[in-house]
Amino acid sequence: MLDGRWKPNIVAPGVQITSAAANDNTGYVPFNGTSMAAPHVAGFAATLVDHYSNYRYNPALISASLMATAITKDNQTLSTPGTTHHNTYGAGRVSSYKAHYNFSGAGYLGAWSFDQDEVGYRYSDFTVPVGTQRLVAVMHYVEDKCSSLASQALVNDYDLWLDRDPVDTANGNTGDYWAQQSTVDNTEIRIIDSPASGAWRWKTYPESVSVLAKKVKMAVVIYAIYDDTTPDATLTLAVDDSTVQPGQIINVSATVDPTDYIASAVYLEHVGHTFALDSSSTTLYDGVVTDLKDNHPNQGKDILLGDIIDFLPRTGTWGLSYASEGKWNVAVQTSSDNMVNNTAVVNVTVDGTEPGAVTDLKSTSHKAGAWSNNPNITWTWTPATDALTGIQGYGIWETDMVLGCLRPTSTLDLGAVSTYTGGPYPSSNSGRVFNIRSVDNADNWDTDYVCDSYYLIDVDAPPAPTFNSSDHAVGGKSCNSTITVSWNAASDAHSGVAGYGLLWNTSPTWCPDPTVTTTGTSDTTTLSPGTWYLHVITTDAAGNWTPCSNPAHFGPFTIAPSCTLFADDFESGGYAAGGWTTSSAGRCKVNANSAFNGAFGARLKKGGQGTGPCTVGVAAKQTWIQAPPVDTTGWSAVRVYMNAHFRKNTLSCEYLDLQWWDGAAWQSAGIVEKHAWAAYSFNLPAGALGNPALSLRLITNSKGKGEKAELDDFVVIGIE
Repeated sequence: MLDGRWKPNIVAPGVQITSAAANDNTGYVPFNGTSMAAPHVAGFAATLVDHYSNYRYNPALISASLMATAITKDNQTLSTPGTTHHNTYGAGRVSSYKAHYNFSGAGYLGAWSFDQDEVGYRYSDFTVPVGTQRLVAVMHYVEDKCSSLASQALVNDYDLWLDRDPVDTANGNTGDYWAQQSTVDNTEIRIIDSPASGAWRWKTYPESVSVLAKKVKMAVVIYAIYDDTTPDATLTLAVDDSTVQPGQIINVSATVDPTDYIASAVYLEHVGHTFALDSSSTTLYDGVVTDLKDNHPNQGKDILLGDIIDFLPRTGTWGLSYASEGKWNVAVQTSSDNMVNNTAVVNVTVDGTEPGAVTDLKSTSHKAGAWSNNPNITWTWTPATDALTGIQGYGIWETDMVLGCLRPTSTLDLGAVSTYTGGPYPSSNSGRVFNIRSVDNADNWDTDYVCDSYYLIDVDAPPAPTFNSSDHAVGGKSCNSTITVSWNAASDAHSGVAGYGLLWNTSPTWCPDPTVTTTGTSDTTTLSPGTWYLHVITTDAAGNWTPCSNPAHFGPFTIAPSCTLFADDFESGGYAAGGWTTSSAGRCKVNANSAFNGAFGARLKKGGQGTGPCTVGVAAKQTWIQAPPVDTTGWSAVRVYMNAHFRKNTLSCEYLDLQWWDGAAWQSAGIVEKHAWAAYSFNLPAGALGNPALSLRLITNSKGKGEKAELDDFVVIGIE
C-alpha cells in the first residue's frame, strides 16, 4: 500500500478451490485467488460470531482474533516491522480451531474491545504462564472511512506496547516490545518466542491522532502457545491389501498425527510408481467423507488435509490399482506451513499368476484302505509355492468315496500350513477323501487340486456274542474238568468281527482285557473244581471292542471237587459191561460166590508160576483184569477204593496187586493179601496223575489150584 500498510492481513486457501458454477444447478468449477480465500474467511468469521456473542457487531475483535490465532508460514516470527512475510502472508494462515477453542497446546490469555480516542492511552494486565513457547499480541482498530478526497486511508496512528514486569505504570508509550509495522496502520502484531513468565501489560497509545476524528473501535488479543510451534509428526502409511492381482483396487491410507500443537496446511504428495487412481478421499472432523477425485489439477493424486490438531490425526485415502505384475512401492511425502516434513513408503506386489499345487499329500495317522477306530485323520503335505506373493493358504473339501475326488471351491479354509487334522468322522463303509487346493496372497487360485483317499473309519463298538452251547450244563455240576463253550458269532456293520477276548474266572460279572484270544466261536479249557464263568467281548477289524458295560457272561459251570472216574460193582455178571479186559476167561470170572455186596463179585484164580515161593512167573501165565483208561488230568489226587480178600492162599507172600502203567512198565500201587474181606483204598502216585488215559489193572501171584483173589465195588475217585 502507498501509505505503508501491510496487506493481506491474513491468508486462506485460494488455489484450485471447487466452487459452484454460475447459472448451473449442478455444475462445479475450480477458482483461484481472493475470490475463494475471501468467502473462506467470511464463513470462518461467521462461525466465530455464531459461537461467541461478544464477537457480534465487533469487527475489530473478529479481525484481531483471526490474526492472533493465524499460523505463520514456515513458523515465521513476526517481530520486525516491514518483514516480507507481512506483504505475502500477513499474520499467517487462518486457524479455525485455534480461534474457536483453547486447548492444551495453545489458548487466549485475553481479548479486549473498547472505544479509544486521542486522550490518554488504554491498557490491561495479563499473566504469561510458565512454559509458554510463543506469545502473540495483536492490536486492531476500526475508524470512520475517509473522504473521497483524503490523501490517505487512515487518519489516526495508534501504537501497541508490551511491557513485562517490572511494568511502567506511569507512561503509555513505554515497554519492552513495540510493534510499529508502518507509520500509519490500524493493525500491529508482535510475536515473542520464549517470553518471560509472569506479569505483563499491553498499552495502546495514541501516537498521532486527529482531534477531529471520532473515536476508534479498538481490540487487543493476547494469545499464548505452549507446544512446539514446529511439531514433528508421525506419518503412517497403510495399505488394506499389499498383495493383489492386476487391476485390483487397493486402498492406501496416509495418517498424519502431529506430536504437538497444530500442523498447518498439511499436504500429502503422492510419489512413486505409476498407478491408476480410482478414488481419493478424506474424512472430516464431523465424519463427512469427501470425494477428491475431481480435484484440480491432479484429480486427487495429492491431498490437502488442512490443519491437524495433535490429538485429532487426519487421514487421506487413495483407491488405486496396477496394470502389470511386479513389486511396486507407494510413497507419500508430507508438507506443511510449520510441521516437519515426513516421507513413508509401503510396498505392493501385483501377481496375476496362479500358484502351484501341494505335493506328497499323505496321512500320518491312518493307512489308506485299512480300517481305523481313530475318528480324526491327520494329513501332511509339502507346501505349494508361488514366485511373487507366496502361498496364502488352501481350500479343502472333505468327501467320501461316494463323491470321490472333487476340486475345492475358492474359499480359504486353511492358512499357509503343512498339516491338517479333520474329524471326528462317523463310521462309514465309504472311505474318507481329502481334497486340497492352493491360493496365493494375491487371491490367485490354482486351477488344479490334489486328492488323497481311501481311509476307512469305524468307531462303533461291536456287540458281545450270545451263548450257543456247552458240553457242561449251565447251572449244573460236572466231574469233567475240561469244558467247551460255543457262542453265536457277533456281527459288525462296518469293518467286521476280527476276534474275541476271553476270560474264565469265578466272578459272574467281569470284563476281559482287550486282547484277541481267539478268532473262532468256541473255547475249550481245563478247570479246577469250583464254579466258573466265561466272559467274552468282541473286537472288529478297526480295533473297537465291546464296551465293558456290556460283555457276554456264560455260566455258571461247576466242576465237582471229587468225582468217580471209574466204578464197577460187577452187578452185570461179567467183565464186558464194565469195559474190563482179562488175561484169561478161564481164570477171570464174575460170580455170586465172589460178592461182597449185591449179587456178584470178581474172582481171579491161580495166576502165579515159577519154582520158588511167591514167584510170579512168566507174563503169559499171569492172571489179571485191566480197567478201561481213566482220565486223571486236572486232579491233585486220584484214589482207588475196593472191597477185597484172598481165599485159601497158603503162602503169606501171595497177594492181589493194584498196578498202573507208567508208559514203560507196570508199577504197583497197593497190595491185598488178607483172608477176610476188607475195605481198601490206595492213592495213586504223582506219576499217575495228569494222564488222560491211565491204565489200571489187578494182578495176582497165587499159585495154588484152589487159591482165589476176589474183589467187589471197585471205584476210582478224582480229588481236587
